Amino acid sequence: MRRELNEHQKRCVNTIMANVTEYLDLRFIMSAEVNPRLRDIWPNLQYLQLSQLRNSLASDKAWGAHRHVIGELLCSSDKQKIYDIFNASNQNSVQGEIVEKRDDTTHKTADVLEIHDFRTLYGAIEPSVSEISAVMQIYIWWDLKDASELAKFQLKLRRIKDIESQWSDEWATYYHQVLKKKEEEGPATQEEALEHEYEDMKYTVENFLGRREHEKGHVIIIDRKRPTGLDPADTLIQTIAREQVLLRDIQDGRELDPAVRTQFAKALGVQEDALTKDLEIEYLSRTIGEQKGRLRRTLIETKGGEPFNFKVAQAEAMKKKYEEATLGRQRMSDLTPRPTEEQVESVG
Repeated sequence: MRRELNEHQKRCVNTIMANVTEYLDLRFIMSAEVNPRLRDIWPNLQYLQLSQLRNSLASDKAWGAHRHVIGELLCSSDKQKIYDIFNASNQNSVQGEIVEKRDDTTHKTADVLEIHDFRTLYGAIEPSVSEISAVMQIYIWWDLKDASELAKFQLKLRRIKDIESQWSDEWATYYHQVLKKKEEEGPATQEEALEHEYEDMKYTVENFLGRREHEKGHVIIIDRKRPTGLDPADTLIQTIAREQVLLRDIQDGRELDPAVRTQFAKALGVQEDALTKDLEIEYLSRTIGEQKGRLRRTLIETKGGEPFNFKVAQAEAMKKKYEEATLGRQRMSDLTPRPTEEQVESVG
């Protein structure tokens, strides 16, 4: 059930969505190298799939008498409920909302076309596109746990800074409940709150590291080292920005610099005295459009340097930030990658 979210819940949902989007953008580059046709259809599919995911994260589900927003839970310390969310056999799992089951129904009314999900919709338009939609859903499912873990880590860093700089009676009351302290023990202290958050952050980083050690090859996200020197995409962006300013100046009635007029006239093959405002606008608009096309192709097609495992690089960055944050708390800085839930279940 979708409901109005508070600021913290919105922050959780938005942070998870940002991480999923980054993963999906990288998977698009990988996929488009295999099938260039994806470049035309991927943006619309991605928008629709992410909209569906946002609805799921912003919805709540019941655990007993209480309802909890999924996005908020994924950024919380409630290990059991997070396990339920990703457990396909649990009634509160979101797997069925993200990865649609294939419709194997064979008995359909002859004159009725049943369209009730992305697969049947795109299968009715173009059968091959329904498979691409399915692949995108699987990508999101693969990445959601890591995106949530990363979001939790990012929000923990922010929370710790707030505790360090804005400790208050409200914080003391909140952590008194979180730490389940007895009434006679008094309010929670700033140090107790920080100890709790650092320990929770450590668990989050260890989970992320643990999944990297046992990740199967087909799930890995490949990125490429950026080439040194001036990035061609950056050059095109700067050129487009300058031309957009120049176009606005012309539209506002400002006179072109004589050198620029000469350049325009030469490019258009006309005399300078025949160069009108409409010709200048037409030429510059066409040039900007061409530059945008080049930029789009550059962003999609640039393969850069040698490939590397993107999530492993993220894990190293998380580990470094954690060690910097816990500097002076030596007993907490030793990280041990945790086994994945799947490994624990297989051993059990």
